[in-house]
Amino acid sequence: MKQFAPLIIIAALIGGALLFFQDPVEEVFDPYWTREQAAYDAQEWDITLFIDEGDEGIPEVGVKLVYLGDPEDITDYEFFYSSMNTIGGFYDQQLDLKDFGGEILYRTSCNFCSETEDYSEGDFSLSWKKNGEIHTVNEHFTYPGYVFREMQEQE
Repeated sequence: MKQFAPLIIIAALIGGALLFFQDPVEEVFDPYWTREQAAYDAQEWDITLFIDEGDEGIPEVGVKLVYLGDPEDITDYEFFYSSMNTIGGFYDQQLDLKDFGGEILYRTSCNFCSETEDYSEGDFSLSWKKNGEIHTVNEHFTYPGYVFREMQEQE
């Protein structure tokens, strides 16, 4: 038994090192429903609005923003989505970005989904500071009500 103890210790050290130095698994962006916005006003950003299954049967809504330029130029950002035919929306703001990688992924529980019948229209506004100058894009999005109904029926 004394002859196998060093081999077991070496195997445990190698296994622990392999586990410790493993690359972290990146989260795969695969929500239930997405709509990409490739509009006239948002030429510097890829904007994707999404709906996903949330906790306790409450859907999550959010936005994925990908900056198409040099992300080191961006120092601040803020965005708003406000629903027009129901009360609700979401908002995020970062006024001191450090090491911005060019992608923003924001999700939150939907506070207007239960009231959505056919669709929920809304306005999305994104502002960011690039090289000391403030830029803004405004887009119009529609969340289809059938997606929320489909998610509730699956439960």
